[in-house]
Amino acid sequence: FKQKTAYEIRNCDWSSDVCSSDLEEIRGMVDALNGLFARLAETLEKERRFTANAAHELRTPLAAVKVHAQNLLSETDTESARRAAQSIINGVDRMTRVVEQLLTLSRLESGQAITRQTVRLARLGGELVRDIQPLAAQRDIHLTQQLPEGLSVQSYENGLYVLLRNLLDNAMRYTPSGGQVHLRMAAEASQLHIEIADTGPGIPPQERERVFERFVRLAGQKTSGSGLGLSIVKELVERLEGEIRLDDTSLPATSGLSVHVYLPLS
Repeated sequence: FKQKTAYEIRNCDWSSDVCSSDLEEIRGMVDALNGLFARLAETLEKERRFTANAAHELRTPLAAVKVHAQNLLSETDTESARRAAQSIINGVDRMTRVVEQLLTLSRLESGQAITRQTVRLARLGGELVRDIQPLAAQRDIHLTQQLPEGLSVQSYENGLYVLLRNLLDNAMRYTPSGGQVHLRMAAEASQLHIEIADTGPGIPPQERERVFERFVRLAGQKTSGSGLGLSIVKELVERLEGEIRLDDTSLPATSGLSVHVYLPLS
């Protein structure tokens, strides 16, 4: 701005030719920045709409493919055909999970206001354990819980459910058969401390920040996944004004992971 200081510009006589020139330079820069921000906002909104629409449109055909594959599985006699049908079902399940996670990310990024309500943690934890129990039984994993009776929190119930469901689902998928997963909730000062511990392979300390990035999967992992689960968890924790930390498992095991989430009680 022609070497003028901010003080000189603020206290300038804008009727003078010199100051009018400065004003035009500032106005041009502001207009250019406003135009850039508007184009960025429009581009991001288009991307969010595309993700949401594409994910929503995929749900119905995926469900139809799964039904046909299940019918094929029940009607076929040969072992090779049954394995092929089961592979189709497993693939559809993986794709459906990715679609659901993309929809969740789209809703989180839309900027919609969160409506908080009273959430009874024992009831929420009980629902989670019931929903995840079939997967635990299928993988022969011992699922335990430690939930506070009578403790409630003012939070976003669906968001809290999705957060915990993603963490439990991750723990189940990466814990080998015969392992353990433990869910614990406790009030600590003005915070709700949630811990989900498992006896899986764990995550090396140097990788624990990177796994919150989208589509990141660590080398050597054999479990199928999209790399979206922990990024969704991170987004939900931030929207709930909390913190998340990864540590070695607190269970008596040679390896494993403990995920600690801290949320405000009020």
